[in-house]
Amino acid sequence: VLYVVRTGCQWLFLPKEFPNWNTVYGVYRHWIRSGVWERIHRALRENLRKVSGKNPVLRWPSSTVSRCERRREESSGVT
Repeated sequence: VLYVVRTGCQWLFLPKEFPNWNTVYGVYRHWIRSGVWERIHRALRENLRKVSGKNPVLRWPSSTVSRCERRREESSGVT
C-alpha cells in the first residue's frame, strides 16, 4: 500500500521482494471490488476521528452526497 501511494501505482516497477506485478494488481483489484479498501479506509478514518475527540461517524451534508451521487451516475452513463 505504501509503495503504491508513494510511487503512483507503477505496477511494472514493484520491488523484487514483491510477487509478480500481475498477482499484486489482481489482489488489489479484488480488494477494491469486494469493498476491502473501503472498510479499511472507514475503520482508519473512524479511529482517527475518535482519537481526535470527534464523532467517529463522518456525516456529509445531504447536498454534498447528492452532488457526488449525480456525478457518479453521469460518469457511468446512468440517467
